[in-house]
Formats: sequence, structure tokens, C-alpha cells
Amino acid sequence: MAKRGSPKEMIKLTKTERSKLENLAASSGAGPVARRAEAILLCASGMTSTTVAQRVGLSEQSLCKWRKRYLGQRIDGLRDAPRTGRKRKDLAIPGDELAELVEWSKSRSLPGSIVNRAKIVLMAAEGRSNKDIAAAVGQSDSTVRKWKDRYRECGMEGLHDEYSKGRPRTYGDEEVARLLKKTLESKPEGATHWSCRTMAAETGISAATVSRIWNLFELKPHRRKGFKLSTDPFFVDKVVDICGLYLNPPDNAPP
Repeated sequence: MAKRGSPKEMIKLTKTERSKLENLAASSGAGPVARRAEAILLCASGMTSTTVAQRVGLSEQSLCKWRKRYLGQRIDGLRDAPRTGRKRKDLAIPGDELAELVEWSKSRSLPGSIVNRAKIVLMAAEGRSNKDIAAAVGQSDSTVRKWKDRYRECGMEGLHDEYSKGRPRTYGDEEVARLLKKTLESKPEGATHWSCRTMAAETGISAATVSRIWNLFELKPHRRKGFKLSTDPFFVDKVVDICGLYLNPPDNAPP
């Protein structure tokens, strides 16, 4: 039985093979192949596997693998085999949506989540990998896959959030929107501005909830001389998303 660290089957090199291996080992652009070429040269010099592995920074198991590959395929065996995994699906963007997605990706008024999702779709259409996209937008690979799939299935509508399945909402979207509109467009009778209590009496929404909604949208009637209804085209979406989340969080949401 051969002792641990003893030479394996001797690798014999022709002059041409040695020259090619030396060029590969010295090449800065060869990457892992350069280290494998150096390992083969050392093995051919008669060094033990243990010594070679330590010199080039490979495990003995990896060294054994590349020795066998070299003996069977020579220099071609030192290169990684092409991956045969699942081919990445192309993401096609219709011409009438491309300009709008570009606009979304650069917007400073849209919610940040929508901006990121637009960027994900645009980068996916360029053929970039999920890993590259995830690094660029600061999200996980699974999140990137989710929004790519949502866009394939539903188009741009799929980039909006779905309603969460938390506790039933106490106040609907229309009620919240009416409260905001009343705050922005009207005044209580005999007063210069709404207070939480007068608005609660007018709408039937609790004063505490009125206060929370105003705080979310930075509405301060007592400090403003006049109001205008927001011209943001996503104003209603923001009411739905933000108020729905804060007023009625999911069951597992932190306090």
C-alpha cells in the first residue's frame, strides 16, 4: 500500500506540453487554469500530492481530480466543462412599455419599491443574471425572480404589491381617500382648520386613526394656510399601500 503523500502515477510531459503548461501557469488571465497547470508541472517533477497541494493551494481531492483530467484529456482537461443547467428565459418588453419602465426606474416621486422593480425588469431584458441584478438593486435572488415572473404573467400591473392577508381592515381605501380629500379641500363649519376630533366626528373614523393617517402623509392642518389635492398619479396607490400596511398590519408584524 502506498504511503500517504507518496507520488501517484507519474505524469510524463512532452516538450510541447511542458511549454504550453508553463505559459498557462504564468498567464495572469488564465485564472484557476493557471493554478492547475502549475500543479501538473509540479506533479510531473516527481513531487508528492501532499506537497503539490500545499504549494498551489488545492485540496488533495481537487488535485487528484485535475491529475485524472489531465491524464485523460491533457491540457483541455484543465478547463472547466461548460455548464448545462437550465437556460435563462429571455424577458421581452413590448415597445409601448419600455419607455414607461425607463421613466419608472428613474423616478423620484414613485415608491422606491416600484423603482427597483422597474430596474429589475429592464436589467433582465438586457440578459443580466439574477445574481448581477440582485447585487445592483440590493435585493435577494429570490426577490428578483419573483418580480421577473410577475412581469411575465401580468405586465406592468404585476409590479404593484398584492394586498396582504393580515387582519381585516377596519377602514377601506375609499374611506381613507375621502378623509384625505376632505382634509385637503374643506374646512369645518365655524373653524379655520380641522382637528383630529372634529374630523373624527365628521367621518366616523377614530381620532387616533385620523392622527395616524395625517402623520403618514405629513398633513398638519393647524400649520397650513391652504391645501391642494396631490397631483401625484400614484396618490391613490400610495394611500392603499401605506395606509393599508400601517393601519392594519399583518398578524406577524412587529409592534
